[in-house]
Amino acid sequence: ILDKGFKQMPPTVLRNLYVQSRLEPLRGKKTIGLAPASSLSVGKMQFSLEKLEKLIGRKSAISLPRFPIAGFKLKENALVLLPEKGR
Repeated sequence: ILDKGFKQMPPTVLRNLYVQSRLEPLRGKKTIGLAPASSLSVGKMQFSLEKLEKLIGRKSAISLPRFPIAGFKLKENALVLLPEKGR
C-alpha cells in the first residue's frame, strides 16, 4: 500500500516525512485484513481505511484459502498467523 503511494511522490518530499500507522488486523472466514478503525497518517494528512482503499483501488483484505489459520497475534510489530490444530 505504502509503496504505491510513495512512488507517486517526488523524491524530495520523502526527506523529512513523518509516517504513522494505526493498523488493526481483522480475521474473516477466509481472509485477513484491517479493521475499519485502521488509519494511516503521512505528514499532516490522515487517511481512513476506506480512503486508503479508494486511493489504491483495492480492498485491504487478503484471501488465505490455502493457508488455514486459527487466529493471529501481534508480536514485535509483526502479524503472526497461528495454524489450525493438527497442521
